[in-house]
Amino acid sequence: LVFGIHEKIIPIEYGLLEVRSAFGGAGLYKLNSTYGCQYNGATCEHVAFHLCIREKNQGRIFINSEFRLN
Repeated sequence: LVFGIHEKIIPIEYGLLEVRSAFGGAGLYKLNSTYGCQYNGATCEHVAFHLCIREKNQGRIFINSEFRLN
């Protein structure tokens, strides 16, 4: 998992960690938090998308330490 600008191993027992932005291969979003937001290829696309979710729709972004991709 990537935390801040550093790659860190986050123990599974940490649960949910609120972050400004994160992406580790998969993302789940509440549909109403994404209205008016879109991925932007000019920057790292999820960063602008997550900023829009937070600022325009008062959404929150979390890392779930129990979610694993194999």
